[in-house]
Amino acid sequence: MAATCLSSNETSTADGLAKVAFIGGSGRSGTTLLALALGNVAGCVAVGELHWLWERGLLRNELCGCGAHFRDCAFWSTVGTEAFGGWDQVDARELGDLRNELLQLRTVPLSFASRVRPDYAQRIAAYAEHMERLYLAIRKVTNCDVIVDSSKSASAALLLARMRLDPYLVHVARDSRGVVFSWSKRVVRPEVTDEVVYMGRRSTTRAAVGWVALNAALHVVGRAAVPRLFVSYESFVASPRAEMDRIAEFLGLAPERDLSFLDDHALPVAPMHTVAGNPLRFRHGSMPISSDEEWRQKMARGDRMLVSALTWPLEVTYGKSRNGRRAHGSAGG
Repeated sequence: MAATCLSSNETSTADGLAKVAFIGGSGRSGTTLLALALGNVAGCVAVGELHWLWERGLLRNELCGCGAHFRDCAFWSTVGTEAFGGWDQVDARELGDLRNELLQLRTVPLSFASRVRPDYAQRIAAYAEHMERLYLAIRKVTNCDVIVDSSKSASAALLLARMRLDPYLVHVARDSRGVVFSWSKRVVRPEVTDEVVYMGRRSTTRAAVGWVALNAALHVVGRAAVPRLFVSYESFVASPRAEMDRIAEFLGLAPERDLSFLDDHALPVAPMHTVAGNPLRFRHGSMPISSDEEWRQKMARGDRMLVSALTWPLEVTYGKSRNGRRAHGSAGG
């Protein structure tokens, strides 16, 4: 399986801090695509949106990216035993409630002022302790150098600074109009097998405002707590090998890393043990890497104008970055 980095003698070395590549960005920005690409790099393990484990894995028993239901997945069973002595030793409902309470965008300011809210500080410390044990267990079970967590949210990225980890924030941004259009689409979630459930949808205004707020918050996290590298979705799909080189260097991966699997603009996707994420994580085989530009033909002109008006300050900055990388291959961030 692609999630295994164990050496030939099947032993795990836990020397040093576990390195976490946290992929942050607005939903529908290509975070799952980037996570799957990183999961193909030697020494990396992609685990999906790890903070959804309590709700979507333990409580709902949805499908893992490998195709098995979460509670039937041997990988996650081993992780649960290593982290907690078994999943029955944790209160998944309580942890899911904590996740929903603590990992909202509005809690980012509270994380910087937790001393004035002792009750909040206690809850976030308890949640961080469980997440730390989870990361460390994945590190030990896989012996991978880098755990790729695509949980996206700024509050989850900020939480990493509270753990005994070596965190890195890979901040992914896509053209706001493409993101907003994608939020309007009706897409089935294949990981739910007992009923038909669709991915969440948002209005034009809510999706645009959310795009601004989350990306702005990730800038704050990068300045205050966790090293940050900016990656444009458009630049990645245009030059995946060059962008992955930048990311690998940022993460401190071995200089002799083999990224030739990206040379043909196609991603070899093997089953990975991803907890949650875009449905493309269930596609296996060779997946072309190409930009989703459907919004250019199908998005209403009024919606385009509204999104542009709401997002222009950041879009101007990100647009320059996209154009500069395509023309010059620059490494900004």
